[in-house]
Formats: sequence, structure tokens, C-alpha cells
Amino acid sequence: PLPPRVRRALGARGVSSCTPGPTYNTDGSCFDERPKPVAPPFVPVPSDAAEPHPRPSILWVKVSAEGKTEAVQPLRPSNDPTFERDARAFADQMSWYPATKGGQAVEGWTQMIFRPQP
Repeated sequence: PLPPRVRRALGARGVSSCTPGPTYNTDGSCFDERPKPVAPPFVPVPSDAAEPHPRPSILWVKVSAEGKTEAVQPLRPSNDPTFERDARAFADQMSWYPATKGGQAVEGWTQMIFRPQP
């Protein structure tokens, strides 16, 4: 977590800690427990992939309080555009255990690594 002095400075500039980025949830204001996938996020390698062993895709995923994917943003894309396309589509269809705040389900963003299926 960031020191209180830094958090106050970021807050004074209007930086939201509930927006994906380096200060996301550093003060715990977004959730107590982050969203977690119901099943491991292994993505089948598409038959038209340029790389036989593509690098994983790291995505920001916004999960609703109901455990559904609401939005997907790239963080560190795969080296294979076809695998990246499929990883994002996979993320859109995932089921999640939602984030919680004070014991209640809330929406929240999480970083997730989407690896090629072994």
C-alpha cells in the first residue's frame, strides 16, 4: 500500500483509487476481497494462432456484484493477436466470485492472467 502522505496527495489531485491503474484499491476503498474466477482461466490456443505457444495475456476485468464480466481492458497483451482476441472473448464469458466489501458483493476490477490451455 501507498503511504498515507502519498494517498492524500493522489486524492487531492482527483485520482480515483477505484479506477484501474497503479493506485487501484491501494487504500481498500473498492473492496476487501478481490473478484476471483470460478474456474481457472486457461484459454485454448486457436488453430489459426501465429504462435504455437503464445505468451499469456494479462487483462483488467471488471466483475459485477452478480459475478459476471462487465468490461475488459488490456494490461499486457499476448504476443499473438489471435490468442489475445480469444483471451478477451474468454474473459467476457467467465463466471466469477464477486469482490466483497464489508461482507457484501460489490463490483470490482481485477488483473487476471489468461494462459494458453496446457
